[in-house]
Amino acid sequence: IDFLDDLYLCFNLDMGSHYEMVQNDILQKTNITFDDLKAAAIRNLINKINTSCKVGVEDLSQNIPEAKPFYSVQFDNDLNSSIFLLDNFWETTAKEITKSDRVAVSMPAKNLIYFSDMRLMESFMTMRPVGKHMFNASINDGIHLTDKTYIRKDGKWILFLDTEEQLEVLW
Repeated sequence: IDFLDDLYLCFNLDMGSHYEMVQNDILQKTNITFDDLKAAAIRNLINKINTSCKVGVEDLSQNIPEAKPFYSVQFDNDLNSSIFLLDNFWETTAKEITKSDRVAVSMPAKNLIYFSDMRLMESFMTMRPVGKHMFNASINDGIHLTDKTYIRKDGKWILFLDTEEQLEVLW
């Protein structure tokens, strides 16, 4: 399902040793609607996050003196990037951590998600190239998602285009 720009929403069944993508025929056979599936998936995701989510600090200042820390989310290597779907996390937890209403997010791979205060340029400008590097590093493993950055503004996701005009609007 088209979700946002080059991101797609997929539902998978955890079969223990592997995942199987949920196809329309499975929904039809089980009389489950797409809305029911999505609600169950979000509920399961929230339960997993509530029991094991940790926000880490990524501090590269020893190697890059001008760098400011940014943050990562960890709770399940197969699902970390799925937290992007949870508006409540971005509207409460991420805003509280960054002390900002402009949260920038990079999702380079299914096991990696980073965020920073977009307005703290040293943090934002450190996170973005790290995200791009990790995207390229994850291609060989087949777990890459996107090398793009998204900005959370007024409850909506906006693709960061890296233009002066957009920066003024987002600021």
